Amino acid sequence: GLPEDLFSLSSLKKLYLSNSGFAGVLSENIGQLKNLEELNAQKNDLTGILPTTLGMLGNIEIINLSENLIIGTIPREINNLKYLKSLFIDSLTRKSPGLSGQLLSFSNLAYLKDLSLRSNKITGMIPPNFLSGIEDADTSISINLSQNQLTGTVPSTLKVLNVLDIDLTGNRLQEIDQSLCSKKDWMKGAVGNFGCDAIM
Repeated sequence: GLPEDLFSLSSLKKLYLSNSGFAGVLSENIGQLKNLEELNAQKNDLTGILPTTLGMLGNIEIINLSENLIIGTIPREINNLKYLKSLFIDSLTRKSPGLSGQLLSFSNLAYLKDLSLRSNKITGMIPPNFLSGIEDADTSISINLSQNQLTGTVPSTLKVLNVLDIDLTGNRLQEIDQSLCSKKDWMKGAVGNFGCDAIM
């Protein structure tokens, strides 16, 4: 795992550990880094479940844990990270079960702009309050939930977002709410040209 001494650096703002050969479980002591704004630890061999103490990183803006061997559910405490702008936990290239369980609503995250959870095993429906906390409806938002096991309907509540690029390919979604098919600026303008076909 990461060296335990690291977690005593309480004034640390940016942590870049990508492609560094780290293995083992991400320590729950990560929550001690109260001033951390960026956590970049993609392309390592981190295993096990994510600690709930990630929710203590009150200043965090970017979390990138993609291409590790992380399993289990996304801690709901992540929904407390009010300054979070980017969350990446993809599992494209690793022979790992990846994340599982229900998709979080991320409904408390006012500034979220990039969310990528590709190639995991996330199940269930997209929550009706998914992304409902976004403060600026005209901000450009990119969401990638492709290659999971989501079911049900893409919820109408997303229509409050005006500039959304959302990748839902490779799921088990049955339909898309028709009110979303007129969001002409979605998918880089493709919905304006192709309607619902541009989304699913």
